[in-house]
Amino acid sequence: MKLLIKTKKDEDGKGYLNKKTMEKLAVVEGSVIGIADEISGSTAYCCAYSAQIPEDVILVDESLSASIGLGDNFEANVSPYPDQSKSVEHIYIKVLSSVEIEKQQELVTKVQRQRKNVISFLDGRPIFLNFQFKIGDIKYQIDETDPPLLGGDFSIVDISEIEGISLVFDPGKLFFNALLIVDKSKSMAKEDVSVKNIETSIRTLKQSVDSQYVNEFLDKFKKEKVRRIDAAILAVLMFLHEKVARGKGEKISILYFNDKAIPFKLHTEEEKTYIDFTNFREINEVLFNKIVLALSEGVKFGTLLCRALREKSEMLLENMGVNSPTMVIILTDGRPNSSKCVKRVIKERWAEKENLVLYSIGIGERKNIGEKLLKSITKQCRGDYYYAGDMSTLLKWYSELAKEFSLKVKREENEEGEENSH
Repeated sequence: MKLLIKTKKDEDGKGYLNKKTMEKLAVVEGSVIGIADEISGSTAYCCAYSAQIPEDVILVDESLSASIGLGDNFEANVSPYPDQSKSVEHIYIKVLSSVEIEKQQELVTKVQRQRKNVISFLDGRPIFLNFQFKIGDIKYQIDETDPPLLGGDFSIVDISEIEGISLVFDPGKLFFNALLIVDKSKSMAKEDVSVKNIETSIRTLKQSVDSQYVNEFLDKFKKEKVRRIDAAILAVLMFLHEKVARGKGEKISILYFNDKAIPFKLHTEEEKTYIDFTNFREINEVLFNKIVLALSEGVKFGTLLCRALREKSEMLLENMGVNSPTMVIILTDGRPNSSKCVKRVIKERWAEKENLVLYSIGIGERKNIGEKLLKSITKQCRGDYYYAGDMSTLLKWYSELAKEFSLKVKREENEEGEENSH
Protein backbone atom coordinates (compact mmCIF):
# COMPACT_ATOMS: atom_id res chain seq x y z
CA MET A 1 0.00 0.00 0.00
CA LYS A 2 1.46 3.40 -0.98
CA LEU A 3 1.78 5.91 1.87
CA LEU A 4 3.25 9.39 2.14
CA ILE A 5 6.27 9.60 4.45
CA LYS A 6 6.39 12.30 7.08
CA THR A 7 9.48 12.49 9.28
CA LYS A 8 10.06 13.60 12.86
CA LYS A 9 13.26 14.53 14.68
CA ASP A 10 12.60 12.83 18.03
CA GLU A 11 13.81 9.26 17.58
CA ASP A 12 11.90 6.29 18.95
CA GLY A 13 12.18 3.82 16.06
CA LYS A 14 8.38 3.53 15.63
CA GLY A 15 6.06 4.05 12.68
CA TYR A 16 2.85 5.97 13.38
CA LEU A 17 -0.33 5.45 11.34
CA ASN A 18 -3.93 6.56 11.39
CA LYS A 19 -6.21 3.80 12.80
CA LYS A 20 -8.04 3.55 9.48
CA THR A 21 -4.73 3.15 7.65
CA MET A 22 -3.81 0.36 10.08
CA GLU A 23 -7.11 -1.36 9.30
CA LYS A 24 -6.41 -1.16 5.57
CA LEU A 25 -2.99 -2.73 6.16
CA ALA A 26 -4.50 -5.33 8.51
CA VAL A 27 -1.95 -4.59 11.23
CA VAL A 28 -2.33 -4.15 14.97
CA GLU A 29 -0.35 -2.15 17.52
CA GLY A 30 3.26 -3.35 17.64
CA SER A 31 3.13 -5.28 14.35
CA VAL A 32 6.20 -5.16 12.13
CA ILE A 33 5.75 -3.23 8.89
CA GLY A 34 8.13 -2.72 5.98
CA ILE A 35 8.64 0.63 4.25
CA ALA A 36 10.03 0.00 0.76
CA ASP A 37 11.57 2.36 -1.79
CA GLU A 38 10.18 1.38 -5.20
CA ILE A 39 13.25 2.53 -7.10
CA SER A 40 16.08 1.01 -5.03
CA GLY A 41 14.08 -1.89 -3.58
CA SER A 42 15.52 -1.10 -0.11
CA THR A 43 13.24 -1.77 2.84
CA ALA A 44 13.20 -0.28 6.33
CA TYR A 45 11.32 -1.97 9.18
CA CYS A 46 9.62 -0.64 12.27
CA CYS A 47 6.73 -1.45 14.59
CA ALA A 48 3.37 0.16 13.80
CA TYR A 49 1.49 2.29 16.34
CA SER A 50 -1.67 4.38 15.99
CA ALA A 51 -1.67 8.16 16.20
CA GLN A 52 -3.89 11.07 15.26
CA ILE A 53 -2.40 11.77 11.85
CA PRO A 54 -3.96 11.96 8.35
CA GLU A 55 -4.90 8.77 6.54
CA ASP A 56 -2.46 7.26 4.05
CA VAL A 57 0.48 8.86 5.87
CA ILE A 58 3.23 7.19 7.90
CA LEU A 59 5.19 9.21 10.47
CA VAL A 60 8.72 7.89 11.13
CA ASP A 61 12.11 9.02 12.45
CA GLU A 62 14.31 10.99 10.06
CA SER A 63 17.06 8.40 10.55
CA LEU A 64 14.76 5.49 9.74
CA SER A 65 13.69 6.93 6.39
CA ALA A 66 17.26 8.02 5.64
CA SER A 67 18.32 4.36 6.03
CA ILE A 68 16.70 3.65 2.65
CA GLY A 69 17.40 7.02 1.07
CA LEU A 70 13.93 8.52 1.50
CA GLY A 71 12.87 11.71 3.22
CA ASP A 72 9.91 13.90 4.03
CA ASN A 73 7.03 13.79 1.50
CA PHE A 74 8.37 10.78 -0.40
CA GLU A 75 5.99 7.95 -1.23
CA ALA A 76 6.80 4.40 -0.18
CA ASN A 77 5.19 0.97 -0.31
CA VAL A 78 4.17 -0.08 3.21
CA SER A 79 3.35 -3.73 3.96
CA PRO A 80 2.90 -5.97 7.01
CA TYR A 81 5.68 -8.47 7.75
CA PRO A 82 4.39 -11.04 10.28
CA ASP A 83 6.62 -13.86 11.53
CA GLN A 84 9.56 -13.18 9.21
CA SER A 85 12.16 -12.15 11.78
CA LYS A 86 15.64 -13.68 11.44
CA SER A 87 17.72 -14.67 14.45
CA VAL A 88 21.06 -12.91 15.05
CA GLU A 89 23.68 -13.50 17.73
CA HIS A 90 25.96 -10.49 17.36
CA ILE A 91 25.27 -6.94 16.15
CA TYR A 92 28.01 -4.63 14.88
CA ILE A 93 26.96 -0.98 15.04
CA LYS A 94 28.99 1.72 13.30
CA VAL A 95 29.37 5.07 15.02
CA LEU A 96 28.59 7.48 12.18
CA SER A 97 29.32 10.66 14.11
CA SER A 98 32.86 11.98 13.73
CA VAL A 99 34.76 14.89 15.28
CA GLU A 100 38.09 16.66 14.89
CA ILE A 101 41.15 15.02 16.47
CA GLU A 102 41.14 17.08 19.66
CA LYS A 103 37.56 16.00 20.44
CA GLN A 104 37.91 12.28 19.71
CA GLN A 105 38.25 11.39 23.37
CA GLU A 106 35.01 13.27 24.05
CA LEU A 107 33.25 11.23 21.34
CA VAL A 108 34.52 7.91 22.74
CA THR A 109 33.39 8.92 26.23
CA LYS A 110 29.92 9.89 24.98
CA VAL A 111 29.51 6.60 23.13
CA GLN A 112 30.75 4.60 26.09
CA ARG A 113 28.21 6.32 28.34
CA GLN A 114 25.41 5.57 25.87
CA ARG A 115 25.95 1.80 25.90
CA LYS A 116 22.91 1.08 28.09
CA ASN A 117 20.81 3.50 26.04
CA VAL A 118 21.73 1.58 22.88
CA ILE A 119 20.59 -1.68 24.48
CA SER A 120 17.31 -0.12 25.65
CA PHE A 121 16.65 1.41 22.23
CA LEU A 122 17.22 -1.82 20.30
CA ASP A 123 15.44 -4.24 22.62
CA GLY A 124 12.18 -5.39 21.03
CA ARG A 125 12.72 -3.46 17.79
CA PRO A 126 13.21 -4.76 14.26
CA ILE A 127 16.68 -4.04 12.87
CA PHE A 128 17.99 -4.37 9.34
CA LEU A 129 21.21 -3.74 7.45
CA ASN A 130 22.08 -0.01 7.30
CA PHE A 131 19.33 0.88 9.82
CA GLN A 132 20.24 4.31 11.22
CA PHE A 133 19.24 5.76 14.58
CA LYS A 134 20.27 8.57 16.91
CA ILE A 135 20.73 8.66 20.66
CA GLY A 136 21.35 12.19 21.87
CA ASP A 137 23.62 13.78 19.28
CA ILE A 138 25.35 10.51 18.31
CA LYS A 139 24.28 8.79 15.10
CA TYR A 140 24.58 5.01 14.67
CA GLN A 141 24.06 2.48 11.88
CA ILE A 142 23.60 -1.30 11.87
CA ASP A 143 26.70 -2.24 9.87
CA GLU A 144 26.80 -6.04 10.16
CA THR A 145 25.28 -8.95 12.04
CA ASP A 146 26.23 -12.54 12.73
CA PRO A 147 24.61 -14.52 11.15
CA PRO A 148 24.37 -11.88 8.42
CA LEU A 149 21.12 -10.14 7.56
CA LEU A 150 20.78 -10.00 3.79
CA GLY A 151 18.93 -7.36 1.78
CA GLY A 152 15.26 -7.48 2.77
CA ASP A 153 15.91 -9.37 6.03
CA PHE A 154 15.12 -8.03 9.48
CA SER A 155 15.52 -9.25 13.04
CA ILE A 156 13.45 -8.34 16.08
CA VAL A 157 16.04 -7.82 18.81
CA ASP A 158 15.65 -9.80 22.01
CA ILE A 159 18.55 -8.58 24.15
CA SER A 160 18.40 -11.69 26.35
CA GLU A 161 19.21 -13.78 23.27
CA ILE A 162 22.01 -11.57 21.91
CA GLU A 163 25.59 -12.72 22.60
CA GLY A 164 27.20 -9.39 21.89
CA ILE A 165 26.83 -5.88 20.54
CA SER A 166 29.89 -3.95 19.35
CA LEU A 167 30.01 -0.20 18.80
CA VAL A 168 32.56 0.29 16.04
CA PHE A 169 34.25 3.61 15.28
CA ASP A 170 35.10 4.51 11.70
CA PRO A 171 38.74 3.35 11.32
CA GLY A 172 39.47 6.21 8.94
CA LYS A 173 38.27 8.88 11.36
CA LEU A 174 39.39 7.77 14.83
CA PHE A 175 43.01 7.82 15.99
CA PHE A 176 43.84 5.50 18.88
CA ASN A 177 46.95 4.50 20.77
CA ALA A 178 47.79 0.95 21.83
CA LEU A 179 49.58 -0.88 24.62
CA LEU A 180 50.72 -4.40 23.71
CA ILE A 181 51.35 -6.57 26.78
CA VAL A 182 53.24 -9.80 26.00
CA ASP A 183 53.75 -12.81 28.26
CA LYS A 184 57.46 -13.74 28.25
CA SER A 185 57.30 -16.53 30.82
CA LYS A 186 59.20 -19.81 30.47
CA SER A 187 56.24 -21.67 28.92
CA MET A 188 56.26 -19.21 25.99
CA ALA A 189 59.40 -20.98 24.74
CA LYS A 190 57.36 -24.08 23.93
CA GLU A 191 57.33 -24.87 20.20
CA ASP A 192 53.71 -25.82 19.53
CA VAL A 193 52.05 -23.00 17.55
CA SER A 194 50.93 -24.34 14.17
CA VAL A 195 52.09 -22.35 11.13
CA LYS A 196 49.73 -22.24 8.17
CA ASN A 197 48.28 -19.74 5.70
CA ILE A 198 50.58 -16.86 6.68
CA GLU A 199 52.69 -16.63 3.51
CA THR A 200 51.18 -13.27 2.56
CA SER A 201 51.95 -11.77 5.98
CA ILE A 202 55.56 -12.98 5.88
CA ARG A 203 56.02 -11.64 2.36
CA THR A 204 54.51 -8.27 3.35
CA LEU A 205 56.91 -7.86 6.26
CA LYS A 206 59.94 -8.90 4.21
CA GLN A 207 59.04 -6.34 1.57
CA SER A 208 58.50 -3.66 4.21
CA VAL A 209 61.80 -3.83 6.08
CA ASP A 210 65.27 -4.44 4.65
CA SER A 211 66.89 -6.26 7.55
CA GLN A 212 68.86 -9.49 7.46
CA TYR A 213 68.21 -10.02 11.17
CA VAL A 214 64.43 -9.66 10.76
CA ASN A 215 64.47 -11.83 7.63
CA GLU A 216 66.29 -14.59 9.53
CA PHE A 217 63.60 -14.37 12.20
CA LEU A 218 60.83 -14.56 9.60
CA ASP A 219 62.45 -17.64 8.05
CA LYS A 220 61.57 -19.53 11.26
CA PHE A 221 57.99 -19.60 10.02
CA LYS A 222 58.89 -21.99 7.22
CA LYS A 223 58.59 -24.74 9.84
CA GLU A 224 55.31 -26.44 10.73
CA LYS A 225 55.43 -25.17 14.31
CA VAL A 226 57.14 -22.29 16.09
CA ARG A 227 57.71 -21.15 19.66
CA ARG A 228 54.87 -19.29 21.31
CA ILE A 229 57.10 -16.26 21.91
CA ASP A 230 58.05 -16.18 18.20
CA ALA A 231 54.35 -16.26 17.32
CA ALA A 232 53.82 -13.33 19.70
CA ILE A 233 56.68 -11.36 18.13
CA LEU A 234 55.30 -11.84 14.63
CA ALA A 235 51.87 -10.67 15.83
CA VAL A 236 53.44 -7.53 17.32
CA LEU A 237 55.33 -6.81 14.08
CA MET A 238 52.12 -7.17 12.05
CA PHE A 239 50.30 -4.85 14.45
CA LEU A 240 53.03 -2.22 14.01
CA HIS A 241 52.97 -2.67 10.24
CA GLU A 242 49.22 -2.02 10.18
CA LYS A 243 49.67 1.08 12.35
CA VAL A 244 52.31 2.50 10.00
CA ALA A 245 50.03 1.78 7.03
CA ARG A 246 47.22 3.78 8.70
CA GLY A 247 49.49 6.85 8.72
CA LYS A 248 47.59 8.43 11.61
CA GLY A 249 50.46 9.42 13.90
CA GLU A 250 49.36 7.04 16.66
CA LYS A 251 51.47 5.86 19.60
CA ILE A 252 52.34 2.31 20.62
CA SER A 253 53.89 1.00 23.84
CA ILE A 254 55.09 -2.57 24.35
CA LEU A 255 55.38 -4.22 27.76
CA TYR A 256 56.63 -7.76 28.36
CA PHE A 257 56.41 -9.61 31.64
CA ASN A 258 57.53 -12.76 33.48
CA ASP A 259 58.96 -12.34 36.98
CA LYS A 260 59.32 -8.66 36.10
CA ALA A 261 57.43 -6.18 33.93
CA ILE A 262 59.72 -4.43 31.43
CA PRO A 263 58.71 -1.65 29.02
CA PHE A 264 60.25 -1.75 25.55
CA LYS A 265 62.41 1.28 24.69
CA LEU A 266 63.66 2.01 21.19
CA HIS A 267 66.65 3.83 22.67
CA THR A 268 67.65 2.72 26.17
CA GLU A 269 69.05 6.12 27.11
CA GLU A 270 65.75 7.84 26.35
CA GLU A 271 62.95 8.32 28.85
CA LYS A 272 60.30 7.91 26.15
CA THR A 273 58.51 4.57 26.49
CA TYR A 274 56.38 4.65 23.36
CA ILE A 275 56.80 4.54 19.60
CA ASP A 276 55.39 7.67 17.96
CA PHE A 277 54.24 6.87 14.44
CA THR A 278 54.22 10.56 13.55
CA ASN A 279 57.94 10.03 12.97
CA PHE A 280 57.63 6.72 11.11
CA ARG A 281 56.53 7.21 7.53
CA GLU A 282 57.70 3.70 6.72
CA ILE A 283 58.77 0.56 8.56
CA ASN A 284 61.96 1.25 10.48
CA GLU A 285 64.70 -1.40 10.40
CA VAL A 286 66.16 -0.46 13.79
CA LEU A 287 62.73 -0.61 15.44
CA PHE A 288 61.94 -4.10 14.16
CA ASN A 289 65.43 -5.42 14.96
CA LYS A 290 65.17 -4.23 18.56
CA ILE A 291 61.66 -5.63 19.06
CA VAL A 292 62.69 -9.07 17.81
CA LEU A 293 65.78 -9.00 20.03
CA ALA A 294 63.98 -7.73 23.15
CA LEU A 295 61.13 -10.23 23.00
CA SER A 296 62.92 -13.35 21.75
CA GLU A 297 65.63 -13.59 24.41
CA GLY A 298 65.48 -14.17 28.14
CA VAL A 299 62.20 -16.01 28.77
CA LYS A 300 61.92 -16.67 32.51
CA PHE A 301 59.66 -18.31 35.08
CA GLY A 302 56.85 -16.20 36.47
CA THR A 303 53.62 -14.69 35.16
CA LEU A 304 53.31 -11.46 37.12
CA LEU A 305 50.51 -9.95 35.08
CA CYS A 306 49.20 -8.05 38.09
CA ARG A 307 52.45 -6.13 38.49
CA ALA A 308 52.44 -5.37 34.78
CA LEU A 309 48.91 -3.96 34.99
CA ARG A 310 49.26 -2.18 38.32
CA GLU A 311 52.65 -0.52 37.96
CA LYS A 312 54.18 -0.38 34.50
CA SER A 313 51.00 -0.22 32.42
CA GLU A 314 49.68 2.81 34.29
CA MET A 315 52.94 4.64 33.62
CA LEU A 316 52.96 3.70 29.93
CA LEU A 317 49.36 4.81 29.43
CA GLU A 318 50.08 8.16 31.07
CA ASN A 319 53.15 8.69 28.88
CA MET A 320 51.14 8.13 25.70
CA GLY A 321 48.41 10.51 26.82
CA VAL A 322 45.63 9.72 29.27
CA ASN A 323 43.03 11.55 27.21
CA SER A 324 43.55 9.56 24.01
CA PRO A 325 41.39 6.57 23.01
CA THR A 326 43.57 3.58 23.87
CA MET A 327 43.46 -0.15 23.15
CA VAL A 328 45.29 -2.62 25.39
CA ILE A 329 46.00 -6.17 24.18
CA ILE A 330 47.26 -8.87 26.54
CA LEU A 331 48.78 -12.00 24.98
CA THR A 332 49.41 -14.93 27.31
CA ASP A 333 49.62 -18.72 27.38
CA GLY A 334 48.83 -19.32 31.04
CA ARG A 335 47.39 -18.13 34.32
CA PRO A 336 48.80 -15.17 36.27
CA ASN A 337 50.52 -15.75 39.60
CA SER A 338 47.65 -13.98 41.37
CA SER A 339 44.24 -13.92 39.72
CA LYS A 340 42.74 -12.05 42.68
CA CYS A 341 45.24 -9.26 42.28
CA VAL A 342 44.53 -8.95 38.54
CA LYS A 343 40.78 -8.76 39.16
CA ARG A 344 41.22 -6.13 41.84
CA VAL A 345 43.42 -3.91 39.67
CA ILE A 346 41.01 -4.14 36.73
CA LYS A 347 37.99 -3.36 38.89
CA GLU A 348 39.55 -0.51 40.87
CA ARG A 349 41.75 1.16 38.24
CA TRP A 350 41.00 0.05 34.70
CA ALA A 351 37.25 -0.44 34.38
CA GLU A 352 36.59 3.25 35.08
CA LYS A 353 38.87 4.44 32.24
CA GLU A 354 36.19 5.40 29.74
CA ASN A 355 38.63 5.91 26.88
CA LEU A 356 40.18 2.45 27.22
CA VAL A 357 39.23 -0.92 25.76
CA LEU A 358 40.96 -4.16 26.80
CA TYR A 359 41.41 -7.27 24.67
CA SER A 360 43.15 -10.49 25.61
CA ILE A 361 44.40 -13.31 23.41
CA GLY A 362 45.32 -16.81 24.55
CA ILE A 363 47.79 -19.09 22.75
CA GLY A 364 49.22 -22.53 23.46
CA GLU A 365 47.41 -25.32 25.30
CA ARG A 366 43.92 -24.07 25.99
CA LYS A 367 43.50 -26.02 29.24
CA ASN A 368 46.39 -24.07 30.78
CA ILE A 369 45.06 -20.61 29.91
CA GLY A 370 43.09 -18.68 32.51
CA GLU A 371 40.27 -18.07 30.03
CA LYS A 372 37.61 -17.45 32.63
CA LEU A 373 39.65 -14.65 34.17
CA LEU A 374 40.62 -13.17 30.80
CA LYS A 375 37.00 -13.08 29.66
CA SER A 376 35.96 -11.41 32.89
CA ILE A 377 38.54 -8.61 32.83
CA THR A 378 38.02 -7.83 29.14
CA LYS A 379 34.27 -7.66 29.68
CA GLN A 380 34.74 -5.09 32.43
CA CYS A 381 36.86 -2.97 30.07
CA ARG A 382 34.50 -3.17 27.08
CA GLY A 383 36.67 -5.58 25.09
CA ASP A 384 36.77 -9.27 24.25
CA TYR A 385 38.80 -12.45 24.64
CA TYR A 386 40.01 -14.57 21.72
CA TYR A 387 41.77 -17.91 21.58
CA ALA A 388 44.29 -18.24 18.76
CA GLY A 389 44.85 -21.92 18.00
CA ASP A 390 47.29 -21.26 15.17
CA MET A 391 49.45 -18.55 13.62
CA SER A 392 46.89 -17.52 11.01
CA THR A 393 44.21 -16.84 13.63
CA LEU A 394 46.65 -14.93 15.83
CA LEU A 395 47.72 -12.62 12.99
CA LYS A 396 44.09 -12.12 11.96
CA TRP A 397 43.13 -10.79 15.39
CA TYR A 398 46.15 -8.50 15.72
CA SER A 399 45.73 -7.10 12.20
CA GLU A 400 42.03 -6.39 12.76
CA LEU A 401 42.56 -4.82 16.17
CA ALA A 402 45.26 -2.51 14.79
CA LYS A 403 42.74 -0.98 12.41
CA GLU A 404 39.49 -0.83 14.37
CA PHE A 405 38.52 0.64 17.74
CA SER A 406 35.25 -0.70 19.13
CA LEU A 407 33.43 -0.99 22.45
CA LYS A 408 31.70 -4.20 23.46
CA VAL A 409 28.25 -3.44 24.84
CA LYS A 410 26.94 -6.80 25.94
CA ARG A 411 28.39 -10.24 26.54
CA GLU A 412 26.48 -13.50 26.74
CA GLU A 413 28.57 -14.78 29.62
CA ASN A 414 28.47 -13.23 33.06
CA GLU A 415 31.72 -14.53 34.40
CA GLU A 416 33.26 -13.38 37.63
CA GLY A 417 36.73 -14.69 36.85
CA GLU A 418 38.83 -17.10 38.85
CA GLU A 419 38.93 -16.69 42.58
CA ASN A 420 41.96 -18.80 43.27
CA SER A 421 45.53 -17.56 43.33
CA HIS A 422 48.34 -19.45 41.66
